[in-house]
Amino acid sequence: MNDSHAGETVLATGGTGYLAGWVISALLQRGYRVRTTVRDLGKAEQVRAAVSEQAGGPAAGAVEFAVVDLLRDDGWDEAVAGADHVLHTASPMPFGSGVDLITTAREGTRRVLGAAARAGVKRAVVTSSGVAADTGDPDTAATESVRTAPSGTPLRAYPDSKILAERDAWELAAATGLELTAVLPTFMQGPALGGTNRPGTVEIIRRLLAREIPAVPNIGWNIVDVRDIADLHLLAMTSPAAAGQRFLGSGSF
Repeated sequence: MNDSHAGETVLATGGTGYLAGWVISALLQRGYRVRTTVRDLGKAEQVRAAVSEQAGGPAAGAVEFAVVDLLRDDGWDEAVAGADHVLHTASPMPFGSGVDLITTAREGTRRVLGAAARAGVKRAVVTSSGVAADTGDPDTAATESVRTAPSGTPLRAYPDSKILAERDAWELAAATGLELTAVLPTFMQGPALGGTNRPGTVEIIRRLLAREIPAVPNIGWNIVDVRDIADLHLLAMTSPAAAGQRFLGSGSF
């Protein structure tokens, strides 16, 4: 283990998430002290078991937990207290029933980054999405300079939630002086730690292969390995040149 970061604490939100598991594992392997968020403390052992697959039992056992909710103010200042960095990976997924994707994503982003700004963290990294840099033209390459407008249609609620939450993040950073970086992953694939909760992007592939989608849609994705995106979050957190930047994380189509 690299213990050069042993004195630094990182808050990674959404500990039960697909990406968060790999982010937490990468942080532990590099010697960071890690705190993560859950809505139910009963999920703590599930998270520890998942990250122990990569980071080992002793490191996973040292993970701290804060019980908070993206839709409630309670506890966020305490969750961020003492953290040097915040990695905000938590976001509602479109397969959750009864979830208002846009409200949850936007309000959650404001709560997390607002607490980070009040705590004076060195830098916050927000997980956006490649859809927030989509040109809308298949013949035009997406770049970090593209800022996609929300569609405003119900069928595009998940992409709009990512677009609007990232916009809110930059506005909050400008208003508070918070040092911010955004990571924009495309369609994440790869192993799911713990093997219990199937992530949304992997679930789509499973449904296609299981013929649970009653057609073969004419679609395709720019796929990226979830482990590469986890590493990109750590680079976005630590590289001096990354401050104030957006980084697309994508394979080729």
